Amino acid sequence: MKAKFALAAHVGADGSWEIIPSTQDGNTINVTTASFSVVGIVISDGLRAVGDFLAAAFAGRTEPPTCDAPPAWASVSPVSTGAVHVCARTNPDANVRAEIEVKSNRGTFQWVEIPQVPTPAFVWVEDQPDWLRATVGRIFGRNPASSVLLAPGKRLTIGYTQPVADASIAVRAYPELDTYTLSTLWQIAQYLGVDSTSLNLVLGLYCFGVLDLDPNVVGSAVHVPKLSAKTAGCLVDTIADLGKDEATAKKTAEKILGPGASADEMSKVAPKVKAVGQAAVILKLGSFIAVKLTEVADAHVAAFTPEANSEAVITLKGQPPEAPKTAKCEDVGGEAASDDVATNVVATGLACTEARALVTKAMDEHNFYSGPRTFKMNGFDCSVVTSEEGMPSGKYTCVSGGKRVTWTKF
Repeated sequence: MKAKFALAAHVGADGSWEIIPSTQDGNTINVTTASFSVVGIVISDGLRAVGDFLAAAFAGRTEPPTCDAPPAWASVSPVSTGAVHVCARTNPDANVRAEIEVKSNRGTFQWVEIPQVPTPAFVWVEDQPDWLRATVGRIFGRNPASSVLLAPGKRLTIGYTQPVADASIAVRAYPELDTYTLSTLWQIAQYLGVDSTSLNLVLGLYCFGVLDLDPNVVGSAVHVPKLSAKTAGCLVDTIADLGKDEATAKKTAEKILGPGASADEMSKVAPKVKAVGQAAVILKLGSFIAVKLTEVADAHVAAFTPEANSEAVITLKGQPPEAPKTAKCEDVGGEAASDDVATNVVATGLACTEARALVTKAMDEHNFYSGPRTFKMNGFDCSVVTSEEGMPSGKYTCVSGGKRVTWTKF
């Protein structure tokens, strides 16, 4: 049988890694090396596994989230396309807030647009620290508060307090060709063993030339370029380089975790980064593998047509109107004798100033002995009931919508 092209990864005594040529004859791999320390082998036929992985990943679906006991004033409609799952729950904070969860149900990145009226109390994105969200926003010229790049299978949550007035909020999720291209790189990195969403996104944007590994240094990408052999090769090479030494792994871990990461977090992440880098060296096969990866990736990107926009409508009922406040106002003296006075002036739903003005006008213009029992005044519908017990008096009631004024005139 004719030998097939094959490559192997070799680790030296100093810990450095290199790719060494080998051949395959049937099930036998032939490698020539000074010492036996081959840790992994990849042959060209294995690229079919990459294609199978991408096909399954792009078509992948996720379990819907579980949401219990949302506030009575908050609800969200399901998404007809199924591209994302949505549900509403009560946020477990001291203040009563509604929390809307949006979970990706696709193996591709999607943009999620979040209206800012009413302003959300918070927006949280799984595996995307604030610095990374801000960096993505700067690269794509988007507001990170209202435009979120949601990774495959990941979640975001939006918090709301009850608004004063009813609100209907359309949250829109949609893919673009750019997000499919990024998704391909993300899935390749997954295939190589990188399971950090933050690191995958950083590596993809770095290889597209719009992001330095220092998150403070960014370029501009109105559109992400089409995936190329150079880009795919960059991804494989960069992942492999992560495992060069402990210092590189630690620096990468710092970039993933962001500034101020604790020593405990660093101790967990740095060794993992180094292990991932070492594993990726096995696939560091230069332009040959890069070209093949690109062919596989482009074929699967072309196989997926962007779905129609996926829209979830969040409905928030406004706060119920407060019960009208009632106040006891000062007595009102008329223009006649000292006993011409209105007492027990009570105002509901309006200020005492307005109430006393109404009483004053009624005292001047209406006679509770001889005047009509019902009348209109200052936009109020008024009525009076006379009493002969003790000192003759008239008990007035005036109503206008939610406003009510009562008093007794002697």
